[in-house]
Amino acid sequence: MKKLVCGSFGTIYYAQLLKDGKMSSTNREEVTDDAITAVIDHIMCMPEYKKNNGFSGYDYKKKSGGEIEICVLDKDTHKVVHKNQWNDFDPEKLPTRRKWIGDTEFSKPLILRLDMGTEVIGYCNVTAKIWFNSFTEEPIDEADIVAWRYYDTYDDSTSEN
Repeated sequence: MKKLVCGSFGTIYYAQLLKDGKMSSTNREEVTDDAITAVIDHIMCMPEYKKNNGFSGYDYKKKSGGEIEICVLDKDTHKVVHKNQWNDFDPEKLPTRRKWIGDTEFSKPLILRLDMGTEVIGYCNVTAKIWFNSFTEEPIDEADIVAWRYYDTYDDSTSEN
């Protein structure tokens, strides 16, 4: 039997399944772009897409539990939020990307915009709610922070979560 299968590195194949349920390594055709295009076309044909002026989604139950939503968004009619967008500083809403060192929880590195117009790379000791300059290790007065965004070049995959 042939069916769509996602390989271990995210490539989508139209492949022959073996008796043990594994994908044949010889009888397969790579169809990643076509499969993604078909899903997007499907979502764009949903009534919600037209009703919501170019936005619709598809809920998917993960095998491991929980749900994700695949969304299609028309960038001409909706604002796209990027990970490097500035967040207004709110001391009650700390960054969610964090790591533990011993008994202390820290934010991942951030770019902080200070009220005097400067930007520094910093982090927050979330446990004590104290902000620090990453280079000087000097504390930063919370009242001086205007906005923050994630430090994009930081490799999140190699740290503890």
